[in-house]
This record gives sequence, structure tokens and C-alpha cells, in this order.
Amino acid sequence: MHAKSETVNTNSFKYEYVFLVFVTIIAAGLRFYKLGEWSLWGDEILTMLRARSVFQNILSDPSVVYYVLAEAEITHILTYIPLKLFGMTEWDARLAPALIGIFSIPILYFPIKKIFNPSVGLIAVSLLAVATWHIEWSQNARFYVLLLLFYSLALIAFYKGIEEDNPWYLVLSVFFLYLATRERLFSMFFVPITFGYLFLLMILPVNKPRGLRLRNFLIVFIPAGIIALYFGGFFVVEEGEWEETFVIVTQNSFSELLVLYIEAIGIPLLCMGLLGGIYMLFTERFRIALLLGINAAVPLSAILVLSQIQFVAIRYTFISLITLVIFAGFAVVELISQTPKSAKLLALGCVAILFISPLKENFMYYQYENGARANWKAAFELVEQNQRPDDLILTNTHTLGMYYLKNNQHVIDMMDIDLEFLKKSQHRIWFVHNRRRVNPDIVIWIDQNARLVGVFDVHQDEQNHEMRVYLYDPGEPQKFASPIFSNIP
Repeated sequence: MHAKSETVNTNSFKYEYVFLVFVTIIAAGLRFYKLGEWSLWGDEILTMLRARSVFQNILSDPSVVYYVLAEAEITHILTYIPLKLFGMTEWDARLAPALIGIFSIPILYFPIKKIFNPSVGLIAVSLLAVATWHIEWSQNARFYVLLLLFYSLALIAFYKGIEEDNPWYLVLSVFFLYLATRERLFSMFFVPITFGYLFLLMILPVNKPRGLRLRNFLIVFIPAGIIALYFGGFFVVEEGEWEETFVIVTQNSFSELLVLYIEAIGIPLLCMGLLGGIYMLFTERFRIALLLGINAAVPLSAILVLSQIQFVAIRYTFISLITLVIFAGFAVVELISQTPKSAKLLALGCVAILFISPLKENFMYYQYENGARANWKAAFELVEQNQRPDDLILTNTHTLGMYYLKNNQHVIDMMDIDLEFLKKSQHRIWFVHNRRRVNPDIVIWIDQNARLVGVFDVHQDEQNHEMRVYLYDPGEPQKFASPIFSNIP
């Protein structure tokens, strides 16, 4: 009997890891597919430029050594390697985030498995592997997937530390929080989330974890406060920096952000996750459900409120994705295990929706949505194919223009010119822009005086990533029979 039990456990262990490898391979395929095809966008080119210079003067300037070791975004350091080895291409710039997105699957599986069980862990990371939002940021030369990984590990280590009264878990949590904050300051959502969690545990009539005591408060919140001041002090020291960065920008409405969040998560995952979280609150796993629930609620609530006074983006709530895949994974396991045998097929049908919906979303993402970004690449290619030596190219993303037009010295930032410049110009002028952060008077002048020669809009759900190319010719107009339209609807 004992030998038979050992055989069953060995087989379960083997199948568990075979399935994990399979899911990781699926994640890799989804993240490498068309990795280098999508156009760069403004933030990506900034990542490339900063990554390329992150080690500049490191051998002669001790401050650079300190910066790399203590402050620089880990994403920049990792992105530097393929850029240095292979060149400044879209594929090379996105290689590090893609690999991070892939390895996040097995890395997150093990702590989720430890808190719940292998089934919940496998379903949760499977949902993460096919989640379009996670794929999108894995295919961006940006920091979001690494921040999600560090932040999730910080949150899980915090939970384990409080549950087991283990200070070393809490130290590990603070370390991962520090790494996440190196990526972006909004990792500090961790502080109100964890503080709110501990406060609710103290006042609610529930079983208390062993680690709910002052020592553990101090281990977490003193270093977290220091980290917040260290990385956030820049906005205090540099007068006006916060206003320039976040306030003097067009704001999104409350309703727009809420719709964008629902679209980013996906309705099936959002519904299953919310219901799974509510169900979990009434089980013996109340405490982890409470922590994960606060982790989903605080970032979204904060973004919705702040949207009324400053610039925000729904991607700042990306850290809540871990909550929803865990809740949904738990819900799936409970649904299947508690459904009578005669109704298992119906339960499996509900579960199938969770995975079929991302198939549709991913198909749209790859086939029609240009990787969920504006198509600057196609717009600049049109200019490159038709420009004359003395033509001027005006764009509201100067660095992208310089990249795609191979450092053409006639590329000018639209923020640096005024109407008088346009009226007096005797040159042909190309305008490549998406109508964002452009002087409205200049947009009106372009509409009235220039010819629309290219439309490269990308439609994504309720969003339209607008991209237009205009040509102003003070002499003979360039003969385009009609505007050139992208093959992306």
C-alpha cells in the first residue's frame, strides 16, 4: 500500500512539472511571435537610449557604479546586453522583457503552489501565460513585466512572513519591493495595501496570523518608508517636476479608464476572478483573499481618483493582474472539485471560456492591433520612400523620427516650431503625428494647408491609435491619387 502511494505521488509530481514546462513553452511562443515586427513607440525608444547609456563612464566615474548598483532600472541593465551585442533593433530591445515574461511563469508558480496547491498554481500561471495584457508588456521594451514579477514576489513574501512570523520572509519582501521600486515609484502601492491589510486583520473578528505584531510592522514599514523617500524625493527636490511630468497632460476620464481596465483584464477573467475572490473570503483562506483583494482594489481606486487631477494610465494597475489570475485559478479548482460528476461537463465549459476568450483577444492583438500600439514605423517608412533631400520632417516624437529615418538631420520636433515657421517655410514639409501633445493651432494649419497622404490608424477595442502623415508642398503638390492606408483596419 505504501509503495502504491509513493508511485501515485511520483506520477503526480512528474505530470505537474510536465504541465508547467508545457505552459512555459506556450508562453514563450506567444511572447516571441512577431516580437520584432511591431513599431516602436515613444517610451520604448527612451528605454533603448537610456539602456544604451546606462554603463557610460562606469570605469572612470564612481557615481555611475553607485547608480548602476543601487538606482538604475534593472530593465535598463538587462536591455543593455542585447543592444550591445546585437544592435539597436526592435527585437533586441524587447528581448529582455520577453524573457522576463516567459520566466515569470515558473517563478510565480512555486510560491502560488506553496500557498495554495499545485492545481491552483498551474491554472493561475496558465491564465497569466495566455493573458493578452501580460503578452503585450512582455513584447514592450518597458519595465512592466519585471515590476509585476518583483512586486508579486514582495507581496507573497510579505504574506508568508506575517503568516509564519518569519522575519526573513519580511526582509525578502522588502528586498523585492526595493527592486520593484527601482523600476517605478508606483510600486509603493505596496505600502497602503499591506498596511490596510494588517489594520483590517487587527479590527476584524477573525483568526489572527502569528506574525501580527509590532516587530514585523517595523521590519516592513521603516525600510519601505526609506525606499519611498529615496526614490520619490526627486519630485520634492526638483521643483515643478511632478507637475511637468504628470499634471500638464491631457487627463483620461473616470469612465474611460474603467472601460480600459475591463478590456485589459478581459471580462471572463475579471468575472471569474472577482467571484473567486469573494468565494475565497468565506473559506479558511480568508486572509490571503483579503490581501489579494486589497491589492486589486487600491491601485484601480487610486488611478480612478487621480485621473481627475493629473495624468494617469491604466497600465499603472498592471500589478493587480496577479490577484485576478490567482483568484480565477482558485475558482476553477473549487468549481470542478465541488461540481457533481453529472455536471462536470458544464463546469468544464465555464472554465473553457477563460481560455477561449484570450485566444480571440490574442488573435486580434497579433493580426489587427499592431501589438496594441501606434504604427509609427509604417508612417515613417512612407516618408522615407517619398522624401526629397531638402524636405523637412516634423513629428511629435522626435527620437522615433531620428531612429526610423536614420538620424536624418531634417527631423524636427513639432514642439519646437510655431505657426510663423510654417507660414514662412519654402520647403516641403512632412508631418507625422498622432494629434497628441501638439499645438491645436498647428493641427488646424496642417488640416487646412497640407495634403493627407497616409493613414495608419490602429483600432484596439474602444481605442484608436491614430497615425497620420501629411505633406505640405509650397510649389507643385506631390501627386498621390489618394491617401495611403495601412493594411491594419
